[in-house]
Amino acid sequence: MKTLFCHIIFFLLISGGGLSQTRDLYVFEHGTTSPVPDAHIHDDEKMIALTNGSGFAQIQSSINEVTIHVLGYKTQTFSLVASVDTLYLEKKVYFQDDEVIIYGYGESDLNTGNYHHSASHHTLDKLLSNVDGLAMIQRGAYAWEPSVRGLDDQRINVMIDGMQVFKACVDKMDPVTAYVESDNISKLDINKSGTGVAEHGGSNASINLITKKATFNAMNFDVRTGFRYPDNYRVLTLNSDISGDQHALRFSGSVKQADEFVAGGNETVANTGFNKINLNLGYRGKIRNGDFLDVNFIFDDARDVGYPALLMDATQATANMLRLQYEWTNPETQAPGAALMIYANSVRHWMDDYERDVTQRVVMANMNMPMYGDTYTTGFQLSKDLSIFGNNGSAFFDGYLTKAFGDMEMISVFDIEDMYLLNLGDVVTGNLRFGWKMNVPLSQKLLWKFEQSTEFTRVEVTDESSISYFEGLYDRDVNARGRFLPSASSSLLYLHNDTWSVNFETMFSQRLPNYVELYGQYIYNYVDGFFYYGNPFLKPETTLHFELSPQFTVNNSSLSVSVFYKRLYNYIYGTIDTETSNEFFQFKDYNNLGDVNMAGGEARWLSNWGSALKTDLRASYLYAQNQTLNDPLPLISPLNGSLTTTYSVTDNNFSFMVEWATRQTRIAEQTTIEDRTDGFVILNFDYTRSWLNGKLVSNLELRNLLDTYYNRHTSIGNIPDSGRSIMLSVKYQL
Repeated sequence: MKTLFCHIIFFLLISGGGLSQTRDLYVFEHGTTSPVPDAHIHDDEKMIALTNGSGFAQIQSSINEVTIHVLGYKTQTFSLVASVDTLYLEKKVYFQDDEVIIYGYGESDLNTGNYHHSASHHTLDKLLSNVDGLAMIQRGAYAWEPSVRGLDDQRINVMIDGMQVFKACVDKMDPVTAYVESDNISKLDINKSGTGVAEHGGSNASINLITKKATFNAMNFDVRTGFRYPDNYRVLTLNSDISGDQHALRFSGSVKQADEFVAGGNETVANTGFNKINLNLGYRGKIRNGDFLDVNFIFDDARDVGYPALLMDATQATANMLRLQYEWTNPETQAPGAALMIYANSVRHWMDDYERDVTQRVVMANMNMPMYGDTYTTGFQLSKDLSIFGNNGSAFFDGYLTKAFGDMEMISVFDIEDMYLLNLGDVVTGNLRFGWKMNVPLSQKLLWKFEQSTEFTRVEVTDESSISYFEGLYDRDVNARGRFLPSASSSLLYLHNDTWSVNFETMFSQRLPNYVELYGQYIYNYVDGFFYYGNPFLKPETTLHFELSPQFTVNNSSLSVSVFYKRLYNYIYGTIDTETSNEFFQFKDYNNLGDVNMAGGEARWLSNWGSALKTDLRASYLYAQNQTLNDPLPLISPLNGSLTTTYSVTDNNFSFMVEWATRQTRIAEQTTIEDRTDGFVILNFDYTRSWLNGKLVSNLELRNLLDTYYNRHTSIGNIPDSGRSIMLSVKYQL
């Protein structure tokens, strides 16, 4: 605890350091009033400040004129005439109005690297699958699990509005991304390198799903409905905003249903239907002193979800999430300078195989296995923008407590006594963390960014039968696992001018094994067909990351490239237990399997060929190898990419996409059982038209025009993707 106390004292010291004679600046985008992060603020001699994610920066009050450089915007000079100034920048290169920000590393150092949120992305799964470096692990048509640069689950941190949320299903049927709808997404804050350690802690990557909040705008109401053939996918979405001078309310709700989908060649894939309802309620109130209070509640409920790659289906998956945030805000700009968030959420999951013929399957034949799981999480986060030793920075202090439970019944179809098993015996995880970051201008063109985090994590299984099980299995006393985990990242950004820059960054982090790796019992892994059990004596996993990211803007085109190398030490994965495995049941326990090397990159070329024609060319590649075992890692996507051509004229927008992937022959053979997959080329077409001065928008989607039969390498059990489909959706705004 001594280390943590030192950080808290440091927090107080740097907070006091922020009271010098400074001037507040807010840099927004002209026309949209969106904050512009990482705008480089110069005086006559050098770079003096960098805006944060809220577009905020502090400079000395004696400075009367600044010049602002940021890639993707025109370089502009401003005279400062008041104690608080709001500056607006003009766009320079190709953008769309409705965009979802994807950060390749840390904060957005290049605005031309933004990704665009099209109306055709009617599910969050589809939206995430179009992000370079992300692959979606598919077990059916619903609730795909994101994998960031080949790492998933415990190695990435998936949040909703900054809240820690943990799935309840030990078989990964309910990833956190399943509980947010794309229509309710305001921004995707994705850090693919994991360098955002100050705010999100030590992880190899983070995904923060930022939802739309209540705002003080005029009353708004819109409705969207859509239908897709041949899986009879139906969707109805309602959004409403009501506001006055002091209070604002927002409501968003959606209902979705789908039957079994059809793969290429008119092949129906059984057990792929689902039903889903999602509600999001938001309130924002002005406090008399100019501060704000936000309250948000999310309810999500899915029923009768089919999983063809698994042994069973999800009967019900329910999430409830409550979040309260108080913002200390500048009343003139309404930009927050500090915030306190407290939250609580619960996730519950029921699954069974009563609709399956259990007498015909190879694994666990002749028995039904209804399963249940839940997680309950409470937490807080205190954040503040401040001056750290005279430099622009932020500090974060947060913590959470979560409890996980899972069990399973084994009910024989014959006259044999039923059995009961705990998959997770009331495992409690507690975390307390302090992080801070600062931006230090070293010269007019060179900026150093540093982030640091220290967290204490403690994991304990509280069920006595689970404790006895692991003590008997390992012949050792089982105690709670607790450890201080340091993380840090550093980057150098060289901004030559407003047309190109290059960023080099490094990151170090550690993670304690999660509760499944430590205390899971009899958990079936559908990737390799083994049953896994935890290991309470695993060592922490350590990561080193290096990344180089040059980015260019030339006339009406931009190129962004990221190449990276990652080294993981004490890599945690399952190894075959030869003593307990037999011809009927195969068992693995988690172990530290040496060192892993990962390398790869993403490239994106955006071009504007005039006022109407635009192209978007992307490619990604990933190499991952366990050096100790000389074996590739499983579920690594091959070289893949896409080319999208968009033509816009008056109220019409036409989009044609070619999506492709090469054959994957680098498969894991020692640690798991994996198949090679063929390459594919898919053709898609979208047509969007606005009517009635933009109040009515129609969208026609044609997917897999050639009706190609294919599956992605990250599809469990080689379940194919959907074949040719057509979807029509209509949105009307009052």
